[in-house]
Order: sequence, then C-alpha cells, then structure tokens
Amino acid sequence: MKTLSTFGRFIFGAAFIVYGIFHFIHPHHLAVTIGNTALAEGITYVILVFLILFGAAIFINVKARLASLLLALFLLVFILGIHLPAVLNGASWDDLLKDTALMGAALTYSGILKK
Repeated sequence: MKTLSTFGRFIFGAAFIVYGIFHFIHPHHLAVTIGNTALAEGITYVILVFLILFGAAIFINVKARLASLLLALFLLVFILGIHLPAVLNGASWDDLLKDTALMGAALTYSGILKK
C-alpha cells in the first residue's frame, strides 16, 4: 500500500510540474482561458509558478499537506472564477469537471497525509 501511495504522489505532483512547465513554454493557452486582458499573460506566469511549486512540494513530500490544501483552493478559484462562468455561457464542461476532480484528489491527498 505504501508503494502505491508513493507512486500516486509522484504522478500527482509531477503532473502539476509538467503542466506548469508546458504553460511556461506556451503561455497564450492559459492566458486565453483567463481572458484577453493586458494582465492575462503576467497573471498566467504567476499561476504557473504556483502550480510548479505545489507540484514540487507534493512530489518531494515537503509541506505536501499544505501544498495540497493550497492547490485545492487554487483550483476552486479557477472553477468558480473561470470554468463555471464559461459553462454558463455555453462552453464545454470538460475543464470544469477536470479541475473539480483534481481538487477532489488534492483534498483527498491532504486528508491522507493528516492520518
């Protein structure tokens, strides 16, 4: 069981690290999601730094519970601030459901670490 949870931690943390790096290479993908404002690209870089930091903390298991809780909060802001309004305006549910599932995983992981 310990091996599975360690492997899961590596996958979960690495996914956010890679996601952050990918969006550093192509910031316009996330900037479009945030909105076409003058600050969108700058906000994008701040978001990506946090995603990489949260992913790294989870991956190396340093302050992983705190990182998981902050990641869940971060995702909730995305869900309520970006994805839900987009869905209400006719966009696909895909990103809303993906980030909701990731938020659930982050909360589950933080709960497991508390034990």
